[in-house]
Amino acid sequence: SGFTSIDRVTGGFRKGYLTIIAGRPGMGKTAIGLQFALNAASLGYPVAVFSQEMGEEDIATRYLSNVSGYSNIEIATGRCEIEKLLATSEQLLKLGLYIDDTPAITLLELKAKTRKMILKFGIKMIIVDYLGLMSPAGHKQNREQEVSQLSAGLKNIARDLDIPVIALHQLNRNSESKADKKPQLYNLRDSGAIEQDADVVMLLHRPE
Repeated sequence: SGFTSIDRVTGGFRKGYLTIIAGRPGMGKTAIGLQFALNAASLGYPVAVFSQEMGEEDIATRYLSNVSGYSNIEIATGRCEIEKLLATSEQLLKLGLYIDDTPAITLLELKAKTRKMILKFGIKMIIVDYLGLMSPAGHKQNREQEVSQLSAGLKNIARDLDIPVIALHQLNRNSESKADKKPQLYNLRDSGAIEQDADVVMLLHRPE
């Protein structure tokens, strides 16, 4: 992950493992997911990010902001020195970071695209942002069944393709009703199957 304290606990992102990163809206799920991708790519492990919430240009702007020191707004509105931006962002071009912003992607599409990227770019890990926006296969089911199908499908992709899969997910509101607001596994939204399918679950919490 590039974060020593996390890697000591988890042993890093292991092949065949499904890791769930969950939090309430605004807790920074996308930010930490993109940072994991950047860290892994910087260490020589090509990563594919499947984003259904943000477009590829928005993600690219975030990464440019990360390495250049300019804010997202400054880059988006052109209030920055182009020469400095190009000079500081050149390192991004050398990283194995690949973005796919297909909306409502299905498990079959995800697996097919990942397989192609493994053959073409040597992808070592994928990040899905986020599980709740994926499209389930087959006939219409209730939400719990759909999320269960998606989490099991992501675990199968991790095992079949022998790579780590990281999926972002939301927590329900129940955690906010607690005195310390600290989330637990049962706060995972829509399905109890996620905690069964996942090898690692990270719950984001800001005490302040």
